[in-house]
Amino acid sequence: MTEISVVVPVGSQCAYLGEQLYALATQKTAASYEVLVVDNHPRVRQFDLPDGRFRVMHEPVVAGAAHARNVGAFRSGGDVILFCDADDVVAPGWIGGMSRAAARGLDVFGGPIDDVALDPLKQRGPTLPLPRDLDLMPWAIGANIGMRSSAFARLGGWNEAFRAGEEIDLCWRAQLLGLEFGEAPDALVHYRPRASARPALFQGLSWGVAAPRLLVEYGEHGLRRPSLPNATRDWGRLLLAFPWLLVSPRARRDAARLVGLRVGRMLGSLRWRRLLL
Repeated sequence: MTEISVVVPVGSQCAYLGEQLYALATQKTAASYEVLVVDNHPRVRQFDLPDGRFRVMHEPVVAGAAHARNVGAFRSGGDVILFCDADDVVAPGWIGGMSRAAARGLDVFGGPIDDVALDPLKQRGPTLPLPRDLDLMPWAIGANIGMRSSAFARLGGWNEAFRAGEEIDLCWRAQLLGLEFGEAPDALVHYRPRASARPALFQGLSWGVAAPRLLVEYGEHGLRRPSLPNATRDWGRLLLAFPWLLVSPRARRDAARLVGLRVGRMLGSLRWRRLLL
């Protein structure tokens, strides 16, 4: 009997899939597991699967990570379902760490992220992190999250209406349903940031547009609009970092992502009729 199912959605960021498949094939765990690669991109067929525990599901019609994760999870056979992304690299003890979180009685859980080891831009310059101000309840990043299959069924899967921020929605829905949410502290994923300013800008935009929708969905549960000084502070940080933008690719990448998020929040505010700057 398969104990654990790992679902890997694959979209446009598929160039590094081979690294992730190798990392999953060489996990240090005694648990039995399967890996379901859900293909939203034709280039996936260029990769050789490591062994019989791996299988590919082609899903070219509907784009989006939430849909791909649902496809894999609904066809999985494990008691625990884990999710990671195609362009990241799970640490050797990742599956073991996630399975220990499930053994502690958690229904939904997430592990830590290392965003340094795989960063292609390590030049000096200021770091401009994104604000984590949607703090109604704790949530885990979608690149490192797991849950019991019973919890997944109760949640009805990922909300495919979200094209970003779906992990926040899922974690909050779980907690509002009374499911136990917590951390898997020794289940590390090496996260791969975007390699340049342009893709970082569009990533930030998608995250930003999703934020006002979360405010619409969870305002009645206590989610409050972040204060205006938070947005003002970010624009001020961008101005202070301006000299670095001329010499540091990392600063340009981080600045583009932050600009994308702030502009995306304005666009999302217009779409969802809920002001969030």
